[in-house]
Amino acid sequence: MDKKIVAIALLAAIIITGSSAAILLTRDDGSSDGVTETGRVLVYGNANNDDYLDERDVEAINKIIDGDELWDKVKYPFADTNADGRITEDDVTLLKKFINNEDCLMYYKDT
Repeated sequence: MDKKIVAIALLAAIIITGSSAAILLTRDDGSSDGVTETGRVLVYGNANNDDYLDERDVEAINKIIDGDELWDKVKYPFADTNADGRITEDDVTLLKKFINNEDCLMYYKDT
């Protein structure tokens, strides 16, 4: 009888420990910035969030720079190509380097 109780207690401890670890590793830390990424390519420079880094992204960023559109972080979550918190010509320059297969450092959102 004692062996059954010890076995049940040990199994319960393993289940509780495993469940606790799973909850801690998968919980939401509440750090959401309100951005809804609709695309699968979470690379800064994917301004229009369509899974491609191309001239359409350059156009979207230029519209923000020119003042034709406001930088809406929901609509353009990855417009800040160099991830410095501002939309400038530097973002366009970096994105064009990537599009032209030139050496450059790209930023991405690690999920």
